[in-house]
Amino acid sequence: MRNTKTKILILKGSGILILPGVGSMKKKAEAVQAQVVDVANLDEAFRYAVDLTRRMEGASMAAAGWNGSDRAALKNLVEAAGLRFIEPPLREHADDIHTAFTPTDFGIAETGSLVLDSTSEDVRVATMLSEVHVAVLPVLEPGVALRAQVRVSTGGSEIGRSSVLRFTTGERPV
Repeated sequence: MRNTKTKILILKGSGILILPGVGSMKKKAEAVQAQVVDVANLDEAFRYAVDLTRRMEGASMAAAGWNGSDRAALKNLVEAAGLRFIEPPLREHADDIHTAFTPTDFGIAETGSLVLDSTSEDVRVATMLSEVHVAVLPVLEPGVALRAQVRVSTGGSEIGRSSVLRFTTGERPV
């Protein structure tokens, strides 16, 4: 198994923040070897991930958990940079994923952990088998009702028995 390096992009303006806050989340995440970067919007997050992949001499990216215009915009940027955009199903390309780019459902500031709805096999493959995992953690003002936000992040359905939540904290040991 690869020792995936986690990069957390804190996206200002929308999403979830579990108290005590962004500062604590950054500190705890960095303590477990995750690298935390503030970005202003999703386009900046896309550019960061593509630039990171190129700097690390990676050749490919997979975008598990993204759909519609966001996925299309990232795919266009990846291909314009001369990188390969890996299409699902990702299991067939598990050894080829350099950078996985995923949204997160929320973060736990106390531990620096990210929580991803990993019901999709593509999310599980991307986050566990890539060289680098770039996760986007949206941020809201404190006090947002978690249950309502989880419902939004899962496309309107509540997380139930058939859902798989994945907690990610820093680099996995070799």
